[in-house]
Amino acid sequence: MSAAKIALAVLVSGALGLATQAHAGAAKTTYPVVFAHGMGGFNNLLGYDYWGDDYGTFVGDPCSLFEIGCNEDIHGDQKAYVAQVQAFQSSEVRGLDLANDIEGSMATAGATRVNLIGHSQGGIDARKAARVLYERRGYTVVRVLISVS
Repeated sequence: MSAAKIALAVLVSGALGLATQAHAGAAKTTYPVVFAHGMGGFNNLLGYDYWGDDYGTFVGDPCSLFEIGCNEDIHGDQKAYVAQVQAFQSSEVRGLDLANDIEGSMATAGATRVNLIGHSQGGIDARKAARVLYERRGYTVVRVLISVS
């Protein structure tokens, strides 16, 4: 069978829904996820969630029994928090603010580490916060740091 026929067969099976979903075998995280917005960011503005999907649903909202408007791709026990920092400030100030917010989220969740996702300037703030938390606690607090442009 030629490579073109194999590629066509894979595309057709995927289009028909016969292929397995990519996230089905993905590892689940054991640490809370903290989202850090970029410059001028917000939590919720007129019903639109900064960290929402196309319908404004917060991406960190796991589904519970019979819930509609949630993210069914994450485990129900997953904890997720949206950090609130000053919208228009330097990354030095925002990073310290973010570190304080992360410590609050950790206390709420009873966690010793977090996963951190920062968008735009929030990615720079996340690096500062990770360093500050390391210096405060003496160990690596931020397990995974993802910066999205």
